[in-house]
Amino acid sequence: RHHEQYPELLAGPHKDLDCVTCHNPHKKYKFSIKMECSSCHHAQTSAFKGSVMEQVGVECKDCHMPRATKSAVKYGKYSGDIRTHIFRINTDANADMFYSEKVKGKKKTFARGFVTLDFACLNCHKNKDRKWAASKAKGIHTYGK
Repeated sequence: RHHEQYPELLAGPHKDLDCVTCHNPHKKYKFSIKMECSSCHHAQTSAFKGSVMEQVGVECKDCHMPRATKSAVKYGKYSGDIRTHIFRINTDANADMFYSEKVKGKKKTFARGFVTLDFACLNCHKNKDRKWAASKAKGIHTYGK
């Protein structure tokens, strides 16, 4: 059921956590979150307070856990139906989130250990490009500093 999320978790900065660190397995998905990002990431939360992003209702998960994984339905060029559990955002405008290689004679596509700006930013900022996103993303957690 969670065949994408667990390998993504292992590939990212939260590899030492378990699913139950943040989720209550006895509740339905929508109500299963028992630990928010702000519970551990105090400095980032503090820097984000008062930012334009916070004022318009953007949450950590919107950028760091975009719906980049497609289980059944693809909603747009940069939008799947499941939130990724990679978390780390690469702010390089030229970074590629996916790479392909042949495995047993068949081409397979894999995700790297980071989310790229097209998934983190351009899902909402549809009329912008990666270069624009890179210029904005690098300072997002240093608001007012």
